[in-house]
Amino acid sequence: MDSKLSKNISSLSDQIWFTRKCRIRASERLLSNYFHSNLILVWYSFLTFSFSVYLIKDSDFFNQNTDIIMVLTTGAVFTLSLFIPQLNLKTRYEKLKKNYIAMQGLVSELSLCESKNTFFEIQGDYQELLDSVENHRSFDMLYFVHFEADKNCSRDLSFSEVLRLYVYVFLRTSFITLAYTFPIFSVVFL
Repeated sequence: MDSKLSKNISSLSDQIWFTRKCRIRASERLLSNYFHSNLILVWYSFLTFSFSVYLIKDSDFFNQNTDIIMVLTTGAVFTLSLFIPQLNLKTRYEKLKKNYIAMQGLVSELSLCESKNTFFEIQGDYQELLDSVENHRSFDMLYFVHFEADKNCSRDLSFSEVLRLYVYVFLRTSFITLAYTFPIFSVVFL
């Protein structure tokens, strides 16, 4: 095998490996979003139902605005229950999972590659896999490189990338926490 083919194989192997790892991270993010969105929807539904039952006894909890607040709350929960399934989070997760599993097969094939024709076939298969599902987000790659890659990873993050990553993780965690606690704070502070 010539050295040029060997370099191309090594380069393509790195590309596939990074793409595969980033898509694994993207699928984990989608699965997390699926879990939290459904749990939040159940949580909001439970709270709305419980509060409605409580208001049967104490209909003046919010003075004269109780009926308006409950209609708005029920409308918001209903809207969420229509919107969240439209995101197709579970389906997107499953497609990404199949995709990164197929990429692992390409890595195995590439390790046995000894000719240009085989290399070009594998490269074509990789391009088809790239096009077959949505791409991961840049934060998926940053997350993987910073939190999950070992020290031998060829990609280093700049300070600004690490800072952007931590801001992203902080905002995501804050948003999820706020989504869970918002109904409680709304009742306490109204």
